[in-house]
Amino acid sequence: MKFYVYRLKYSSETAFNSAMLKKGVLVDDEHGIHNGQNTLAVVRIGLNPQDQPATFDEEGEELTPATCFQGYHADIKVKEELRFTGINSVTPTKPMHGINWAKGAANL
Repeated sequence: MKFYVYRLKYSSETAFNSAMLKKGVLVDDEHGIHNGQNTLAVVRIGLNPQDQPATFDEEGEELTPATCFQGYHADIKVKEELRFTGINSVTPTKPMHGINWAKGAANL
């Protein structure tokens, strides 16, 4: 089976849900919001995930604060090719849940 993986960023979870509902990735019915028929997975990483953890000295004092990626991040795996704008489609250098979670996918 061929499938596509998209790594996405939106300003908020609401903006992500709205965009995914419009594309049919998610559906909203009497059971609430859930995956659409052609959706294999939605991995919600969340708002402003940590890029670099904070560092601390031996006494527990913070040396450098944590840094975060801005925006609401999620990955989707679907059976059909979709189009996303450049602002919403991202290519992470350090995926939050590992690079092989969707082995065999076309990573677009």
